[in-house]
Amino acid sequence: MWHNSVARTGGSFQRNPWVITSGAVLIHLFSTETNMVVAWSLFDEIMFYLCFSTLLINRSVGTFVLAAWIGASSVFLFPPGIYWQVIFAPYHLLFALGMFVAWRLEKGPLSKPRIMFFAGLGIFLTCTAVLGHVTNGVAVGLLAGAGAAVGLLGAIDLERRHEWLIPNWIVFIGDGSYSIYLAHFMVVSGVARFGFRHGYQLPLPPLIWMAIIVFSGLMVGLLTHILIERPLLQRLSKP
Repeated sequence: MWHNSVARTGGSFQRNPWVITSGAVLIHLFSTETNMVVAWSLFDEIMFYLCFSTLLINRSVGTFVLAAWIGASSVFLFPPGIYWQVIFAPYHLLFALGMFVAWRLEKGPLSKPRIMFFAGLGIFLTCTAVLGHVTNGVAVGLLAGAGAAVGLLGAIDLERRHEWLIPNWIVFIGDGSYSIYLAHFMVVSGVARFGFRHGYQLPLPPLIWMAIIVFSGLMVGLLTHILIERPLLQRLSKP
């Protein structure tokens, strides 16, 4: 494809000017490659923010832009992986689900929030734990997102009713989720490589190695939140 030839001009795509520029602005410019593996979803988020910002500036124009972007993501649901498939990825439909959740919560209490939570959780776990082993297709991902949206609706409504009290340690992990997202990949990769390399000297069961990997990524992410993200946010929030 043409975008791949552009990205790989001069040998390695990591040194391609378009790839470097795309990584700096988090918008795919004539390339689908990125030097920051962990930032893959940030490209989608920036596109959503840009589209949504037009809604804040002008409601009519913003509605058209958002509808066109979400609509194009629906049209590109089944074509091969080309450049425009990245710009209008079908997973962008999950942003529409997020907006629906926010809109529905503004409308008032739900009738059966507990059923919604467990039904949504069941759909999400079925898609990720069961169907994910059979196929990793777009439809499964979107169905998992729909389950997560339904479960989230129920959970938020139960919390608003004070029927559920979220423990502080879960809130703390949620506050550090962005740092966990940014830091976990290199930690998980490093620990996994160490495990493969020294597996004979440290013959631990696979589940133990998995727990070590998850715990390491979580802890480094939370330390990043405590030592870097939180102080930075506090400094930036000062007038």
